[in-house]
Amino acid sequence: MADRQMIFDWPRLRSDRWHPDTFLISDANQEAVRWLERWPQWPAPALIAYGPAGCGKTHMANWFCARTAAAQLSPGALAAIDPHAMAARSKLCVIEDADRLAGLPMERALLHLYNCLAAADGRLLLTARQPPKAWPLQLADLRSRLQAAPTAAILAPDDALLEALLIKLFRDHQLAIDDDVVTYLLPRIERSFATLPPLVDQLDRASLTAGRRLTVPFVRQVLGLETTQGEQD
Repeated sequence: MADRQMIFDWPRLRSDRWHPDTFLISDANQEAVRWLERWPQWPAPALIAYGPAGCGKTHMANWFCARTAAAQLSPGALAAIDPHAMAARSKLCVIEDADRLAGLPMERALLHLYNCLAAADGRLLLTARQPPKAWPLQLADLRSRLQAAPTAAILAPDDALLEALLIKLFRDHQLAIDDDVVTYLLPRIERSFATLPPLVDQLDRASLTAGRRLTVPFVRQVLGLETTQGEQD
């Protein structure tokens, strides 16, 4: 039986603190980035950044909060806050998944926060999967305010962004990776930010267990991908 290396879940040698230099920009997200960089000169109290699942909305929200010290709120926490105190304490709030507001109490809480921030010349960044016109809002006042807000679309990550993120993740895992492995992976993986970290974890563990470098044949074997014409081990 071939020797197999035992794997321990030691912490990664990486920083969890978000910094502008760690955020990757491409054609997929540059429209939203331009809007975020205009803060606080947004033409309305709110800005809505929307895009499909896995497009990087959370990454962008964390990057923006690191740059601006914005207060981060979840939709579920809205009903428990004092909107006047929040607006006095922070002139910028970020709420993710705002299109998942469930029920009138949460909608009223968001409307009150919007109004308090507007009165204090503050700003509100909302992220969502769809533009506000598609949100199932019941409050007409909230619906009209959000539909009048500027929006920024975030597209599914393109090849340039996926490639850069893959290389960064492999580097975070302290894995040496050849260009041909990244080139091989790009057309064969789901085009989503959420897919990449578990993929790199899987390849890292396989490499350590087998004691092998990450070559195209080895990656193909680990992921159970079929050999296409022109590929050789």
